[in-house]
Amino acid sequence: MIHGFRQIIAGIIFIIVAFGIPGSLTVMNTFYLFTLKGFETLRRICWALTIICGLVLSAMYSVLVADFQYEPWDKAILYGFHEPIWSEGRSFYLIVCLLSLLGFIILDSVEAAKTPPLVTVLCMAPQYLMMGACVVWCIQIKDVPEGLPLMVLPLNIIIMILSVIRCKINEWNSSVEHDEALYGKNKFLYTLNKWLAKAALWPVWTFVALIPILGVILLILTLFGQQPDIIVKAWTETADFTFSQRIAPPNLPYEGHYLCTVAARGHKGLVRPLRYGERNGTVVVVNRQLEIANAFEQVLEERTPRFHRAVRNFYDKHGLPIARVIRTKFSSDVVYILMKPLEWIFLVVLYLTDANPENRIHVQYLPGYRNFLKAK
Repeated sequence: MIHGFRQIIAGIIFIIVAFGIPGSLTVMNTFYLFTLKGFETLRRICWALTIICGLVLSAMYSVLVADFQYEPWDKAILYGFHEPIWSEGRSFYLIVCLLSLLGFIILDSVEAAKTPPLVTVLCMAPQYLMMGACVVWCIQIKDVPEGLPLMVLPLNIIIMILSVIRCKINEWNSSVEHDEALYGKNKFLYTLNKWLAKAALWPVWTFVALIPILGVILLILTLFGQQPDIIVKAWTETADFTFSQRIAPPNLPYEGHYLCTVAARGHKGLVRPLRYGERNGTVVVVNRQLEIANAFEQVLEERTPRFHRAVRNFYDKHGLPIARVIRTKFSSDVVYILMKPLEWIFLVVLYLTDANPENRIHVQYLPGYRNFLKAK
């Protein structure tokens, strides 16, 4: 009964974190979009929580639920989806995010009446780029079965940007008459300031300001070896998504993989994959743990065949069904860690029973490795 109660509490907490927080923040951000005055402190806290919680929850959801593997389009994976944005094209959008964040902070922290209109327009320009990137992201992943929650953060970012732009325009229009005398001696500056003083035209001038900003970003990227078409190729040099122009290789076979085999699919920094191998005619990823486990099973098969059959029957009955539900890198990492004590025991047994244990370990899953061991 106590165990069931704990499960209920854990489920409630999970629902609150996974759905309650994003839903509440979305409602509050929408409220602030239509509220021009007041709640400044609460609004900024809500915006900060939106970015922080949104990034963390989106990253966790994409890996644990949506099965994003974040591998290049030309690499065969076990299941799920490849990277939605080409890794070589992320630099442009990273710069856009940084410029947008900087401009957003300036717009929100400085009073519009005390800020030159040209500065306001230049801070608004990256916001348009950011909103465009958010819209493209949502279209890119719209065909992912569980991809809808990954659109919540981009939607909130768009609402936040529209909110701060609307507030700045309202502040400027509500302020006292703007001084134009300082620009009277320079006809160009006077005309520019006259046009920029009309807040209703700021969205139009923002599009004009996008041209030099884009030019500067692309120039910087070109100096570092990137191509100008990186803006588009970041979305098209992918597979599995709306704008994808590449066809990914077939997924590696999943059925019939056991716990150690599945664990080898975890994050590279933890499970340390060594190479591809062959098992019953299918390709598998091989790491040290998988080599040791299979070598240990061979020793059992050679020295105690009856006991080996009993162990194999038990493992086929319980291990394979468990492995079938392990569908993410995170869960594979967990299996890898749980298998570590057994790996150490297997290794000790190998070193106590085999004259050349490392030879036996290293040839596992190589074509014809069983014939090699018999010949030896």
